Amino acid sequence: MVLGALWWAHTTRVRRGTATARDTALMWGATALVVVFLLTLPFVAVRVAIVVQFQLSRVFWLVDALLAAYGVSAIGERLTARGMKALALAVLLISTARAVYVIGLEHAERSLFQISLPESPWLDAMRWVARQPLDAYVLADPGHAFKYGVSVRVAAGRDVLLEDDKDSSIALYNRDLALRVVERRTAMAGFESMTADGARSLAARYGLNLLVTEATLDLPEVYRNARFRIYALKPAGPAS
Repeated sequence: MVLGALWWAHTTRVRRGTATARDTALMWGATALVVVFLLTLPFVAVRVAIVVQFQLSRVFWLVDALLAAYGVSAIGERLTARGMKALALAVLLISTARAVYVIGLEHAERSLFQISLPESPWLDAMRWVARQPLDAYVLADPGHAFKYGVSVRVAAGRDVLLEDDKDSSIALYNRDLALRVVERRTAMAGFESMTADGARSLAARYGLNLLVTEATLDLPEVYRNARFRIYALKPAGPAS
């Protein structure tokens, strides 16, 4: 659809006599990118690693950029200088109004500028973890970074068994790492309903020291706040 719109815009410019040989070259270049994407799509569907790693769907970023440029050009060719100024002012006012709405109403709880992480029970738990030995190995919800706003690695400076979003992204480029992520994801399936025995089993399997969870479990509790409980799975090294 985007490529079709791009060719339509180019054809319109050709009819008006405003297209150049460079415009035509850009059109064929954009078309070639889309053709390459379509040719490799079956290999992506069957998960051929090298083709997936190329992330060829990003060619549409370039096609979208070209279409936007042609759209701006088409507007500029039709409007007078006064009309262009009026349009620019209208776009500025709309953008400003949207920004004021988002900052002041839609997300009033967010600051425009902030140099520290917002206070939360998760951040409080991570501060406690950060005071533990440097080799403390943490078990937490695989989706904790998305759910609570910041990862264990960033907030506490300690390693975690699985940070699903980040680890799966990096695993895209390494087969061994991808297999390890899949294996850990399988082992941690159903984290929300994990039992004390399940946590002990994972601790023995991976050498985990701490469990951060919202659940109440029959494990040695070492810290608690309004939302999270931290349980000791096995001792770590000397305090940091």
